[in-house]
Amino acid sequence: MMLVFLYLLNVILITRAPLFFYDEQIPPPILIAGFAIQLSGLLLLRWGLVVIFLITAIAIFNLLTWFLERRELDQGVRLGARLIGLACWLMVLGFLCSNLLGVSFSGWVIKMVHDTQALSDALSFIKPSHLLAVSACCAGVFLAVFEAHTALRFLFQILNVKPMEQRADGDDKANVVDQVEYNRGRVIGAIERLMTLFFVLNGAYGALGFLIAAKGMTRFKQLDDREFAEYFLIGTLLSIILAGSVALITQSLLEIWR
Repeated sequence: MMLVFLYLLNVILITRAPLFFYDEQIPPPILIAGFAIQLSGLLLLRWGLVVIFLITAIAIFNLLTWFLERRELDQGVRLGARLIGLACWLMVLGFLCSNLLGVSFSGWVIKMVHDTQALSDALSFIKPSHLLAVSACCAGVFLAVFEAHTALRFLFQILNVKPMEQRADGDDKANVVDQVEYNRGRVIGAIERLMTLFFVLNGAYGALGFLIAAKGMTRFKQLDDREFAEYFLIGTLLSIILAGSVALITQSLLEIWR
């Protein structure tokens, strides 16, 4: 059941990955493609009542997403709705993939895996625990890199912490977000969270200090600006906390399945 849960979770997370690039409205083609990918992911499951429930859930979630993404909403409200959507998906998948309902992969998928292992001695060592570990790590990457970004931007909206543009005629700040710096932080933050995930999963906690120090050295002069320093410090700490939390949960699951 856990393998099916992780498989479906990864399908959902893949379709949510484009949210990383859009703090505002998502283009309709991306929404339509995500809907198609989610439905296609069900082809690997055994047909039954649970699959019908999943089709219904996918239809409802995508209709709500379309409605919210096509409306002019405050950015904080939009980001908050996306996080609520992820939480709802986790609850729905957790319920539908429980032992009570007995969802499983289709017979042809299981047969194909067994036949593939039989054809090659190199693949014969693969066990369900290995598939669980790979699926958990993939979900951890999506959560730490992409979903954590949505959570960070939502918290930035709540805390009103953003890099602001500087006027050309003085040191006073214009009431305009510095989109260049904001987008730069998007990429740097993603790399930072990916490295944090890798370090924590490998038990290299000391490397986190090196990561923070290296990041601070590259922005040393900009830290004289109080507003930027607050944005930099809050963003870095929250980014590491979110990615580290995902890594610890993933690490705990890997220990259980080892």
